[in-house]
Parts: sequence; C-alpha cells; structure tokens
Amino acid sequence: MQKIISRDMCNALMVWFDEHRREMPWRGSADPYHIWVSEMMLQQTQVATVEKYFHKWIERFPDVFALANADLENVLKVWEGLGYYTRARNFHKGAKYIVAHTKDKHALFPVNYEDWLKVPGVGPYTAAAVSSIAFKYPAAVVDGNVKRVMARLFCLGDSISTQKYHKMLFEIMNEGFHGHHPGWVNQAWMELGSLQCTPRPNCSTCPLNEHCCAYKNDQVADFPRKSEKKKIPTRYGAAFIIEKDDKVLILRRPEEGFLGGLWEYRIHIKGT
Repeated sequence: MQKIISRDMCNALMVWFDEHRREMPWRGSADPYHIWVSEMMLQQTQVATVEKYFHKWIERFPDVFALANADLENVLKVWEGLGYYTRARNFHKGAKYIVAHTKDKHALFPVNYEDWLKVPGVGPYTAAAVSSIAFKYPAAVVDGNVKRVMARLFCLGDSISTQKYHKMLFEIMNEGFHGHHPGWVNQAWMELGSLQCTPRPNCSTCPLNEHCCAYKNDQVADFPRKSEKKKIPTRYGAAFIIEKDDKVLILRRPEEGFLGGLWEYRIHIKGT
C-alpha cells in the first residue's frame, strides 16, 4: 500500500475535525507564546489537566519577556503539580534565548521549523506545533496519537518508538496538507488519535475507515507495533531528616540527572 495522504483523506479528516474538535483555551489563538505554553504543558500531560494551569501561567507570565526575566524558582512554583519539571526549566531557558536573540519586539519568534529547533528545550514536536499553528509553516506534528493513526492507516509494521519511524511519518505527513492550514491539519490528526483512533477504537464511525489498511484487513488490533519496554530499574535509598532549632535541612539536587533541580531531604541512593 502506498504511504500517501490523499486529498480525499485530508478533506475527510478536516470535515470530521470541524464537527468534533474540542474547545481549548489556546485553540484558535495565533499568539506564538500562548501556543508554545500549551505545547510545553501538553507533553506527557492530559488536556483536562493543562486547561487548569494554562490561565494561571498566562496570568503570572503574560509574555515571553515576563517568563525570561522571572526567577527560575518562581517558574517552577507556578509549574508545580504538572510534573516533569525539566519541561519548565527548558521553557525558561528557551524564553531567555528568544529574548536575547530578538532584534525586533514585533517579530520575536522564529517562523520556521528549523529555526525553532535552535531554541533550547525545543524538540521536533514543539517546533512543528508552534511553527505550523502560529505561522502556517508546513511541518508535521508527530506525537503518540499520530503514530497510532498512521500505523493503522498504512499498516506500518515498524516499531513506533524508533527515530526511523518518526522520520518516515514526518515525510509522509509533510506531503499531505493539500492547501489546508498546516496547523489545523496537525491538530486534526492529533484529535483523531485522541478521540477516534484510540487504543480501542470504534472504527465504524471513523471518517477514514474506507482508506484505512488495518480496518480493511481486520487488523486494527495488530497496530501499532511496539518494541519491548525496557525494564525500569529499582533504586534503593535512605532519606535522613535533619532537624535543628525547629528548622529542617533540605538540599537541592543538581540540575542535570535524576530528579534534577528538585528539593529534598538528605537522601543517599545506592549506587550514586
């Protein structure tokens, strides 16, 4: 089967998206900063959780200058509860980079995918999301939902966790915008994976079922293919609570490495 997103497929996707897309605080915004905020928060976090934090963040750091000039401790405090704190530290570094490299306050942000990748803390997913949604740049967003959709649509037997698979989807999807706004197309594919082409989908209502290789061959349950998960190591350690004069000693972990930058009681982990 040819791995091509046809115009008919793209049109059917966009009709479905217009009817089923969820309302989100950042959806429809063309503000690169707002889009960047949402995409950083959405990594490894559900939409419902991000919605609670988005307005709080914008209120505290209304623009990239406010974020860049803020103390990292304040940034981490506002991020508190979202988890994966490396995202907040990277976002802070990226904001500082944007402000330091701007020559025009009215054209602060990179426009294309390649220039977004130069921003510290910005990877392929975020670079494609912000450049496509804010600037209509034709760069495909490849996340976990999209990988699942494409694996079924084209019966792709490769493991979805490999760089080879990511690169292949990026190339396929970049040829499949067919005149539609790239940012909306990207959001449509992600929404299809989130709402329709789920791990346990209802394929009878899918707008792309007549094009779907896995559905036609009754193989939906066989895709996507995943590599064996690496065994998660078990760490053993001891925490020491040291008190003196109603005060408790806490230390900050190094920025890099396991639980980087977080505060803790004095802890010794075996093997470290």
